[in-house]
Amino acid sequence: MSHDQLIDERADARKVKQWKRCDEIRAILDGHLIFIFDAPHGQEVHYLTEKYFKRKPETMTNRQFVEWKIKEDSRLERIFEGWLSTQNETRPTIQA
Repeated sequence: MSHDQLIDERADARKVKQWKRCDEIRAILDGHLIFIFDAPHGQEVHYLTEKYFKRKPETMTNRQFVEWKIKEDSRLERIFEGWLSTQNETRPTIQA
């Protein structure tokens, strides 16, 4: 079965609340560095490579690292967006 077929099967299993099968499929895909996360709009699928885990602490599993990295990237994006909005507010207007 292909990765895409497993992802589709997991989506179908979620619809009928077959949580054990969902977990089994997630574990299989995790082993192939494909990480699925449930989101309000459906499944989020992250296709990763070994290089992604280069700085992973040994105390974390790959899944824990991906979860942490997603949260950290989101946090940094919010900080940047906040900074950017202050730059737009304080930038002087140049008149020609």
